[in-house]
Amino acid sequence: HERDEYEANISELQAQFHSQQNEVNKLKERLGVSERARLELMDTSSNVMEQDKPSGEIASSNDCENDRILEDVEGRRLMRKEEIEVFREKEQALQNEVDRLDADNEELLIQLGLLRQLQEQERDVYETNISELVSSMEDIFGEALRAKQDQVAAMEIALLDSELSLDAQRQESDKIQKLSRHVNDIEQRLSRKDQMLTDLKLQREFFKAKLMSVTVEFEVEKKMDIDAKMKELIQELQISPRNHQHRTTEFLS
Repeated sequence: HERDEYEANISELQAQFHSQQNEVNKLKERLGVSERARLELMDTSSNVMEQDKPSGEIASSNDCENDRILEDVEGRRLMRKEEIEVFREKEQALQNEVDRLDADNEELLIQLGLLRQLQEQERDVYETNISELVSSMEDIFGEALRAKQDQVAAMEIALLDSELSLDAQRQESDKIQKLSRHVNDIEQRLSRKDQMLTDLKLQREFFKAKLMSVTVEFEVEKKMDIDAKMKELIQELQISPRNHQHRTTEFLS
């Protein structure tokens, strides 16, 4: 379930990245169109200036007419110059938008890499902790069980080696009874130890579940933080199209 959430977050970030990349490509296309339009406007301005230059015959025949024509040509030149400046400003605005979106895309790629790295690190830490806990519990209770088994084996050997006289046998019988009771007591203790081992195994499962719960809570908090950052990115992306539309309206006007 946690891995699915990670994959969903990564997929959403990748979708945001591809969407912004498409927006960058569109803006770059518009930037190319703007550059071509500016160059065409400069060529047109140059042609108009060439076409509007007064001929030598007009200059020699009528100075006043020449002055009027020169003023008209100068006015057109200034108007073309202003239009070129406007195109340059719009071109620069488009370039700034492209640069900003490129920076946003790089930030998204960094976040994707960090998210994958964090996912792998947390999984490794969790698996290592569980493995160490299980191994430690098995070692502790395994040693205790072997010690009790050795005690029972030693008592059995002592019973087999006890061959005494009748009187000694009666005494030995009493001892055997005592040993039997002691064995029963040991068996009961072993039974209790087995129960304790079972309880400890249950506790291990509880600790394992608790660790899982803590991990899930951490993942939820981390997911909420990532979601908040993603919302901010989405809001920036939502604001970007409006700014882009506003700039497009200015460009068309």
